[in-house]
Amino acid sequence: MTATLDTPSSSLSSGSLPGTPTTEGLIAPPNSPQPKPCTITPSMDNDMPEEKPTLFWGDIGHAGEDPQDFINLIELRFIGKANATDTDRIATLKLSLKTGSDAHAWFKGLDNTTRSTWAGLKAAFDLRWPERVIAAKTTEEKMSTLMMAELKSEDVGKRVTINGVEEWSHIAWADRVEHLAGAIADSKGLLINQVHKKLPCTMHDLLGSHSSWTAFCQAVWDLPIKRIQESNAAEQACIKVTKELEDLKQNIALQQTPSKALAGTFCNISIGNPLPAPRLLNTQSTPALSMPHPKPASSANNPFYTPPAAANSTYVERPWAERWADVERLALPIHPNTPEGCNLYTVQLTDWIKRHGSTKPNKTRPYPLCPRSLPVTSNDCWSCGLLGHMTNSCPNQHSKAPENKTQWCSIAATIKHNVGCNTEIPTVNFIADDGAITYTMQDKYKAQIIAKWISQGKVDGSSA
Repeated sequence: MTATLDTPSSSLSSGSLPGTPTTEGLIAPPNSPQPKPCTITPSMDNDMPEEKPTLFWGDIGHAGEDPQDFINLIELRFIGKANATDTDRIATLKLSLKTGSDAHAWFKGLDNTTRSTWAGLKAAFDLRWPERVIAAKTTEEKMSTLMMAELKSEDVGKRVTINGVEEWSHIAWADRVEHLAGAIADSKGLLINQVHKKLPCTMHDLLGSHSSWTAFCQAVWDLPIKRIQESNAAEQACIKVTKELEDLKQNIALQQTPSKALAGTFCNISIGNPLPAPRLLNTQSTPALSMPHPKPASSANNPFYTPPAAANSTYVERPWAERWADVERLALPIHPNTPEGCNLYTVQLTDWIKRHGSTKPNKTRPYPLCPRSLPVTSNDCWSCGLLGHMTNSCPNQHSKAPENKTQWCSIAATIKHNVGCNTEIPTVNFIADDGAITYTMQDKYKAQIIAKWISQGKVDGSSA
């Protein structure tokens, strides 16, 4: 038994092309069932696999989420489906709500009557998330948007991507301008000239005058791209030459500055050959005129005046005791911590600033101390004025003393310390063999040690 394959009437015959296999001579195996045609039945409901649905949150924390767009997508899924029921729509909406979101809590709070029909559920949804009314743009805003539509010179003659489609930049610009111009009532084309002027020179020179937006945009669309590219290349070359000329002018201007000319003048000066000495007519030497130096005005009432030392005098350092006497004699009075004392301190401080300005205090230029302060060298804190701690460990961090006060206290303390070192012999604490503590002078302690050594040498004899 032989079997042949049925081919459609529109197909080519087996002998029409060389090398095409034929069905002649094919023998079907025994007990082989007859092939059955495969029939594909199209779905009437057009049930195609859908994309993963976007879950609805229903709060203000998700930018780009629009409730009305969401409910419209739910209804869009059932358009053309004759067998769709309210139960299908309600279930789809419920499954599209994000678990734990505001929308999910809203759905759970509805009563059974509202959730039983699609019409009731959609009415409740529209009540909870009504359609937002967007304020329409004013004519001024639309005109401003039209004026901001810019075609950059570097984009002329190039393709840009608009909505995933590549297009020439001038065509895409004309499409946008046509849309923006249609949104304003400019039937006479009064704004065409302003938009035309903002175009790059390449485009501006190729377009003529037009009285309507339709004619203007059509003229842009009809521009040959080759002509645009050639005009743009010529403009870019002109811009390049202009920039090079500007750079050259700037370089020349920098080379012609006054300092450059002065430097060139100094370069031409030669110091190798000194100028000859001038010839004097009178060879007799004349005594040089000496101008007396003006003596500074001294005042007996000015305690801060120090007469200048002679030119050939030898500097002699003053003893520390004399310096301390100056500190005690010139120290400014400390006023009490009363309203009247505070006023006197303010006058005292103002007078000091007027007299000395930014000059720092020294041993003959004392600085006024604030009310309630102790005299200098009282072992008090220079910041807060209290006893019991030093300035660097003051617990009152917010009561930092002025720099002038700190410097004056430091000068006085240094002088007082050096006076004590030169006039007083420090005591030495001596611990006897029985543990009793006695106090003795340093020179006396040294004499006792020397006497003890001598006595030990006499008793024990020589070590040699």
